[in-house]
Amino acid sequence: MRLIKLFTLLLIVITLSACKKSKDMQEQNQITIDNKFLTQSSWQIELSDRNPELNPEGAIFNSFGRYGGSSCILFHKFTFTKKGKLIEIQNAPNCFYTKSQEVYYYILDEKNNKLIIKKFLDNSTTQKMEDVEYSIIVLNSNQLKLSYIDKGQLHVRSFKPYEK
Repeated sequence: MRLIKLFTLLLIVITLSACKKSKDMQEQNQITIDNKFLTQSSWQIELSDRNPELNPEGAIFNSFGRYGGSSCILFHKFTFTKKGKLIEIQNAPNCFYTKSQEVYYYILDEKNNKLIIKKFLDNSTTQKMEDVEYSIIVLNSNQLKLSYIDKGQLHVRSFKPYEK
């Protein structure tokens, strides 16, 4: 009988410790989304994925390509206004263009954590896209991370606060 009580106690301790680890892991991997940060700073695309563990399964990380060879550096600046306007300043010294600006409109669905950009221009400077729906993975003062589907493939793109 004593052996059964000891075994039961041991089983309870193991179960409780497993629950605590699971809760700790959930807190560490908690997706941070605070929509107030979207308009509080301008954003630029990150060249590497700083937290791939947050990406949806099977997603491919994308950054802007480097056109015109390795000397081409893209300093795109994305500014979201509170009135639903997205201003993209494309500043690319040593590339096939130097500076231009595009204005788009966006809808922020805070309930479903979606960002829809109307008639958004993809990496190509000649091909307009349809309205693009992004799922917000992370949105805080340090990062804007979005996922989207292009030609049946899930992609992730990450942004950091703009640095001159």
